[in-house]
Amino acid sequence: AGYGSLLTYAFLVTAGIEEGSKFLILRIFRKRIGPPSEGATAGIAASLGFAFFETAVYASSNPLIALLRAATAAPIHAACGVWIGRAAQAPRLLSARTILGFIPALAVHGAYDLTLFVTGFPMIVPVLIAAASVVFIVGVITAPPEPVE
Repeated sequence: AGYGSLLTYAFLVTAGIEEGSKFLILRIFRKRIGPPSEGATAGIAASLGFAFFETAVYASSNPLIALLRAATAAPIHAACGVWIGRAAQAPRLLSARTILGFIPALAVHGAYDLTLFVTGFPMIVPVLIAAASVVFIVGVITAPPEPVE
């Protein structure tokens, strides 16, 4: 496959559908979730469910990829869940918070997927993306709570 089709598949199809699905579900239930900080928590929970399912699917076909995903998929998905969960809690559907939450989730998730789709891609890259995701999540967890809008 050409690089253009791999980019489309990684960013728009795989990451786009997954992050869009999480956003839609969290958006529907946003009034039950609470403030944006709780939206981030709900986003993490939804994302880890996706990560578990995907890793199980990959494990059935490629044990090496399953090992890599075991160490990297959870932090990537959790970081994306923070962004998507906060975006879903925005008061208006088309707002700066929605856009600024969706874009980084799509970018990080798509970049991570692309590293797994390209044969011969250095495996250190998804590990570095996962490490950066862990740093981001720790920053979110230790940050003071936001005021409720």
